[in-house]
Amino acid sequence: MQNYLVVSALVENSSEIIRKFSKLSKSSGCNIVDSRFKVLGHELSVMLFLTGTWDAIAKIEDMLGILAQEHQIKILTNRTTVDKLQGDSMPYAVDVVGSRSNPGSYLISPISCRAII
Repeated sequence: MQNYLVVSALVENSSEIIRKFSKLSKSSGCNIVDSRFKVLGHELSVMLFLTGTWDAIAKIEDMLGILAQEHQIKILTNRTTVDKLQGDSMPYAVDVVGSRSNPGSYLISPISCRAII
């Protein structure tokens, strides 16, 4: 059975912190279902929707607590449920490369993929 966790944080605008959130997700065994990043001045708003087994969710909750203490940031987490996720989707990875001269918002959400036969 899958469990779900919503993570919200306001952090210093740095690509390093985004990588840390991604690495925590991978090392805990959770998957990122949806993510939102928005630059607000010198800050970065991070919203993550994670899924995983109960022990993976517990592990990432602990890891996020350690990350919050190390970087002196406030991270909010909330376990949640979903009615039904879309069935016609596949996991994927996206590398976002940008310029400091054009800061903005990145929206990464599930893309429906279908096999072409």
